[in-house]
Amino acid sequence: MTPPIVQVIATHVSRIGAPPKENPKPTPIQDLPVQSKLIGAVNPPLNFFPAASPAGNLPVGDIVRFGINFGCGFVGGGTESPVRAPLDTAKTVVQLKNIPTINAINEIYKTKGPQGFFPYFSNTTAVRGVQRGGLFALANTDLPIPVKTGIGYVYELLVTSINQVITTNAAGGNQQLTGNPFTFVVNQLKQYGVSALLSPYTAGRNGVFLLTYNNLMHRYQDERKTNPLTTNLAIGLAATGGSHVFDPCATYHSRFPETAIKDVPAAVLKSRGLRGLITGGLGLRLGSVGAGISICGAVADYLKREVVGQK
Repeated sequence: MTPPIVQVIATHVSRIGAPPKENPKPTPIQDLPVQSKLIGAVNPPLNFFPAASPAGNLPVGDIVRFGINFGCGFVGGGTESPVRAPLDTAKTVVQLKNIPTINAINEIYKTKGPQGFFPYFSNTTAVRGVQRGGLFALANTDLPIPVKTGIGYVYELLVTSINQVITTNAAGGNQQLTGNPFTFVVNQLKQYGVSALLSPYTAGRNGVFLLTYNNLMHRYQDERKTNPLTTNLAIGLAATGGSHVFDPCATYHSRFPETAIKDVPAAVLKSRGLRGLITGGLGLRLGSVGAGISICGAVADYLKREVVGQK
């Protein structure tokens, strides 16, 4: 049997005078093994300074790829706001005042005019863009679903809770909410503590939503490329429907943080009945979140595919 070292030497000798081989083309990022795309543990290592792709598109290294997804999601989140805001505002009034949808719409219009459907629109649109950008970027990584769900859970709690406190109090007619809405959030924290933002009802709603959202975004990634609007709409409706059981209590506690956490379900049940406790505002929330995610996902996927050139 020929010793290994002799085989190696013989191989190199046989290549003397042979024409040089062309360097293999780099493997596209979407074709790399799961563990090497974002976390970069093996083959290849995490790529902080990627070269331009062979097709001449923008760099597609791991960090840049995440940033591109975030940017596309941010634009998509801002795009969804004009559609989502009126439905979300009406939903909040329905939940807080236990009145039919048409009455809520009439009340908003009569008391505040058309602008009443868009409370603190520029602020909430920016927050919505940051929220959607982060979730869209996470959903499009190849991190294990439990990992990106956990990261997204913390991220969603911080970002969405701020947005919910602002919009819920604005729609509910809280007279203390004047001037800079973020100052109001800070004051709420000082007065009522962290539970003013991070109640278990908000945490439960976001947890169920994210677990469903990330699973479906991963499972139907091919369908999102061929039918982005309808697929994202279905994903949004499914994730929203499953998480809605927490939403009436989450909305109530955002508006009345002085209510003890354990007393919130009883307060909602007393003011709105069993239906209001479980399904209050479900139709409007399905419409607002479903339409929002559909628009956001379609816009973000379009930007990635047609403008940036990523698949």
